[in-house]
Amino acid sequence: MLSQICTRLLALIVLLFPCVVSTHAEQPSPLRILFVGNSLTYYNDLPGLLQQLVAKGDDSRLVVEMLAAAGASIAQHLEAGHLQRYLGSENFQFVVFQEMGGWPLCPPDFPGCAESVPSIEHMVALIRASGAEPLWFSSYQPIPALQVALSEQAREVSSRLDIRLADVGAAWTIHQAATSEGSIFLDSGHPNLEGSLLAAATILNAMGLP
Repeated sequence: MLSQICTRLLALIVLLFPCVVSTHAEQPSPLRILFVGNSLTYYNDLPGLLQQLVAKGDDSRLVVEMLAAAGASIAQHLEAGHLQRYLGSENFQFVVFQEMGGWPLCPPDFPGCAESVPSIEHMVALIRASGAEPLWFSSYQPIPALQVALSEQAREVSSRLDIRLADVGAAWTIHQAATSEGSIFLDSGHPNLEGSLLAAATILNAMGLP
């Protein structure tokens, strides 16, 4: 069942987003990836799903770690100091970071909203200083028109900062519109397993991993 879902979602990702094909025949050593986020990252163990999607007999191609807390914003991760310790003690190739759901598209007077883009800029600078490559896991707005606006803002910010963007919110919205199999979201607003697999496939595509 899981393999069937993976096959279908990977095919969808190829259609939705430009695919970067790796020119390397084999991976000489595992890629180390740190995930920084909140419940959208730890629901269904998103980092573990990423490993499953690329595993060939074992999980040796990726080594993943996760720094996530319920409802945490990027600003809160930066203030806590745990991220800086992770980056100082480990050699990661990628750091996948996720902001509060729907941010930075939010009312300027909403608590913490005005800090979102500056926090992303600070996060990117820290990641680059550690030698890792930043990748933004952009999340979701439930109203399609707002999702379009969020995607546009995410593309503008990521282009200005010259970082990779995994527009998971756009992938979720397109999938919702294209399928008649029901919602990929639970009543809590978090993704179900299929939704998390789609997020993992979108992130892999943004990394350029086959």
